[in-house]
Amino acid sequence: AWQRLAQVAITLCGIPLMAVVTAILVENAASQRRSAPRPPSSGVRGHVVVFGLGNVGTRVATLIQALGIPVVCIERDVNARGILAVRALDIPVLTGEAPLEHHLRQARVHRSRAVIALTGDDAANLEACLEARAIAPDVRIVLRLFDDDFAAQLYQSFANAASRSVSYLAAPAFAAALMGREVLGTLSVYRHVVLIAEFVAEEGSDLVGQTLRDIEAPGEIRVIAVRSPTARDYLWRPDHGRHIGPGDKYVLLTTRAGLGRHTSRV
Repeated sequence: AWQRLAQVAITLCGIPLMAVVTAILVENAASQRRSAPRPPSSGVRGHVVVFGLGNVGTRVATLIQALGIPVVCIERDVNARGILAVRALDIPVLTGEAPLEHHLRQARVHRSRAVIALTGDDAANLEACLEARAIAPDVRIVLRLFDDDFAAQLYQSFANAASRSVSYLAAPAFAAALMGREVLGTLSVYRHVVLIAEFVAEEGSDLVGQTLRDIEAPGEIRVIAVRSPTARDYLWRPDHGRHIGPGDKYVLLTTRAGLGRHTSRV
């Protein structure tokens, strides 16, 4: 009687237990399939290859996809957090320690419009540049380089390449923000940063009565727009012989040194 009772109990417990075990196995297999990096399709073209899925690389890949441009990512570190982020956006990712040339060929670099190398290692980024150029000589290259001398050599050696440094470009923006609200924004020109600033010629200022040409400095300050107090819109590309009147607003394209020099005159 006890054996029969135990057999009935095991049977009744086994039925839901098997269902639970089956559900766990199916869910585990599905989650592994969802998290596995998806390679790019064989027909992909006109895309951008992003090498390195750190904070910067992940953000750049996300922004490019938001513009409607196809993206293929390469990340050698299989544990990089950026892999999960781009996989959630259904962006193809190539991972592992395979040779970089193999990854670039899998990413169809010969059909891409550009290669962006964004790791924190200058040597790795340069390696990606050289390998991509060996496969597709005309592809556009953008590298993240910290060393300015390294970047200068890059511009001398490659005609279709650009270099950027996040820290190098961010520092002037923070410094410009400390100078006051007159700074409207910053622009990167090669490895340098120029500022866009707006000033008002106050009554009694030494600038009142001077021409726009008088406040300009070659290579440092350029007036790109001016607006009188009665006008609704800015006058772009103004006559540089125009005199500045009280209350006039003018917009400068300037370097950091030029901005500091002009601020001392206002």
